[in-house]
Amino acid sequence: MVILDAKFDFVTDVPSRCALLREIAQLHEERGGFLELAFRAIGSALKENPDDGELLAELERLADGLSGWGDFVEVLRGLAPAEEETRIALRAKIASVCEQRLGDLAGAAQAWFDVLAIRPSDAPALDA
Repeated sequence: MVILDAKFDFVTDVPSRCALLREIAQLHEERGGFLELAFRAIGSALKENPDDGELLAELERLADGLSGWGDFVEVLRGLAPAEEETRIALRAKIASVCEQRLGDLAGAAQAWFDVLAIRPSDAPALDA
């Protein structure tokens, strides 16, 4: 694991960094049973490439295994995706998790307001 961590410091392109973080996460989860460390590695990869839907799905799967929904929302709030559709989808995901998993109606409402700031005519946000 130390070798992969050291290698990460020298990898500069985003796809390679994400691949390395996925490998680190896989090792943490499968060989060590350390879901928290796997979650952190995938969260870091998602920060590197916030438009990657597969990374988002993997982070959500790990959050479910950890019941780490608060941490999941915090990671999503910290992302800055380039694509407008991804920004909207992430805010909608935050709203859903806040409401359904955390019981945080204020957090859900704020996420929907964030969607409306991006796209004032967004039907799901207007309906929420």
